[in-house]
Amino acid sequence: MSHVMNLCPPLINTVGNACAFFSYVAETEDEVQVPHFVAKLRDAKQLLRDKLKDMSSSDQIALHTLETVNEAATTSYERIFCTSLHNLGIYSSDFGWGKPIKVSIPTHPMKNNVNFLDDPNGGGINVIITLREADMLIFQGNKELLEFASPVVPSLE
Repeated sequence: MSHVMNLCPPLINTVGNACAFFSYVAETEDEVQVPHFVAKLRDAKQLLRDKLKDMSSSDQIALHTLETVNEAATTSYERIFCTSLHNLGIYSSDFGWGKPIKVSIPTHPMKNNVNFLDDPNGGGINVIITLREADMLIFQGNKELLEFASPVVPSLE
């Protein structure tokens, strides 16, 4: 799994969003169990923080991020990309024409993405997930998941 990390405080001489990737590779069934997996992701995030702390310029951080992306593209592992916009205040932002009614992520052909967003009513978290069709059918039929979630399949129109 690869996760995107926001780089705060902002980098000097940058415009827009800057992010970096950290990941963990689970190779056995035991390594996919939630407590183990979360602990390994936390370790990977701390390792990234330690690496970034030693980088003094935005160019070094950008190069590190590109190297990480290139490395991911050349591995044979099946990757899941995960990011969160939760707790960023996206529904309280007003850029002059009112607060947003709905925030979403543009559709794209890339699969194996998990994106967490605040619920517009403040009552939970919306998750946008893209998977291959066969994997999505299994995911949508998971009874344990359905105990905690209310899947909504949007139309592609």
